[in-house]
Amino acid sequence: DTYSTLTLEDVVLNIGESINLTVMTKNATGITAMIDGKEVSVVNNFTIPISGLDKGNYTLTVTTIPVFGYNSVTKNATITVISRNTNINVDVAFGEIVNDVRITATVNPSATGVIEFVIGDKLVYVPVNKGKAAYEVFLPLGDYDVDVYYSGDSVFNPNSTSKSFSVKEGGKKDTVVIATPMVNGESVSIMVVVTDRSSSSSNDLTNYLSGLIGGGSEGGSNDALNAIISGAI
Repeated sequence: DTYSTLTLEDVVLNIGESINLTVMTKNATGITAMIDGKEVSVVNNFTIPISGLDKGNYTLTVTTIPVFGYNSVTKNATITVISRNTNINVDVAFGEIVNDVRITATVNPSATGVIEFVIGDKLVYVPVNKGKAAYEVFLPLGDYDVDVYYSGDSVFNPNSTSKSFSVKEGGKKDTVVIATPMVNGESVSIMVVVTDRSSSSSNDLTNYLSGLIGGGSEGGSNDALNAIISGAI
C-alpha cells in the first residue's frame, strides 16, 4: 500500500500563548486534527490554531486526507503548556527624611500573587497589585540587603532576587527659624518660632541667642533677651 506522509513535532507553549501550527504533508489534500480526542478546527487545509490551553500536557492527533490512490496516515505529538517566567525589578527610594525607605518590587503587569520582602529580621508580605508591591520601613543609618521573593500564580513561576543599598547621613529636614523683635521702651524681646519640636533644637537655639546678647563687647545681660521657643505653627 502507498501512504501519504506528514511531519509532526511536539509543541511547547507558555500559558496564554497561541500559535498557528502548519503541518507539512505529501500526497494529501488536507488534514484533520484532535486534541485529547476532541476534534479541533483546521484552516487552509493544513493549519491548526492552538490557544486557550491551561497548564499541562495534551495529545495532538493529526490524520492526512490523502489524494486519490494513497492511504491516510495518523501521527501523534505532545502539546506541553508551561507557566511563564517574570523578572523582578527592585527600586529603593528615600523619603524627605533619609531613614524613611520605600522598596518597590515590579513583576509582569498581569501577574498576581504575593511579594515577600526580607531585611535582616524584618519580614513582610505584600500583595501584588498591577504588577507592583511596595514596602515602607524606617531604617537606621547603615548598609542593607533586601531579599525579594515572588510567590508565583497560576500563570507565572516563582522568582527571587536581592538588592543592596545604604542609608546615609544627609536626609535630615532643614529647621526653619522665624524671629520677631518686639520693642517696649528700653526692653527688647524676640519671639522665635522653630519647625523642629525637639527640646535639643530649642535648647541649642536659646543658648545661641543668649550668647549673642551676653557676649557683646559692651558686656550685656541675658535678661535683655526674652526668647520664647515654641513648637511648629
